[in-house]
Amino acid sequence: MILLDTSAVRAFWNNHTTLLHLVERANHGDRAELHVPAVCLMEAETLLPGSGLTILEQPGIAVVPLGHLAVATGILAHEQPELSPGMAHAIVCAAPDPSGPLGGIIVTTEAELYPYGVVAVDADHPGLR
Repeated sequence: MILLDTSAVRAFWNNHTTLLHLVERANHGDRAELHVPAVCLMEAETLLPGSGLTILEQPGIAVVPLGHLAVATGILAHEQPELSPGMAHAIVCAAPDPSGPLGGIIVTTEAELYPYGVVAVDADHPGLR
């Protein structure tokens, strides 16, 4: 699963070239479907009005709802106050589970802010092009 965090949503809104291409390929079915954790979407929309709504218009992007992940997200955000709620939700969504035993990859412009062990890839990484 490829997840876009709050910073990636904001970068997409600001016409980040790699993210524009990644979303375009997802919209045309040329790449795996992209996912945005709901909290990241809300954070982005709050910080940069219109950015979240633009993501919702993209057919190749699915929103990961909070559901039962809300509790784990809240616990993680409480235990690690340096994480924003959106980062915490992205980490929980990227964790391995029976449907995705390898876990997910978080695409971000703030990879250095994620804790060790979380697969957070900078949006400028050449592998995303």
